[in-house]
Amino acid sequence: MKNNKIIFSKRIRTVITKRLNGQSLVEVLVAIAVCMIVFSLSVTILLKVEKEDNSLLRLKADVLQKKLHRELDTNIETSEDTIYLDRLVIYRKVQLISDMPGVFAVQYRAFSNSGTPLSVRNLLVSSKEHADE
Repeated sequence: MKNNKIIFSKRIRTVITKRLNGQSLVEVLVAIAVCMIVFSLSVTILLKVEKEDNSLLRLKADVLQKKLHRELDTNIETSEDTIYLDRLVIYRKVQLISDMPGVFAVQYRAFSNSGTPLSVRNLLVSSKEHADE
């Protein structure tokens, strides 16, 4: 019986004196801070990439608007067109200006597929000048 008490008391002593394994509060806070820094850097990089993509789409829209304007028929008439190209949507609106016969207002508006406005171009075109180009 005495032998059992000695073994039992040794077990209690080892359980009490045994150090629990785990992280301290400081270690957990440091890990959270590191995760927050990595997350903020990744969000910054993602936003920069998205902004560069929008600027490339703006350049592409500008080039396509110029190309569409060069290809505008010499027989200009009032119309509204929607052109879908790659990741762009370009709206073209041609209106006759009532005060000036033979002069048309042409408006190009470019949007990304997600609906983000990219550029607007307003031009005045004379049907005679356009035929001479």
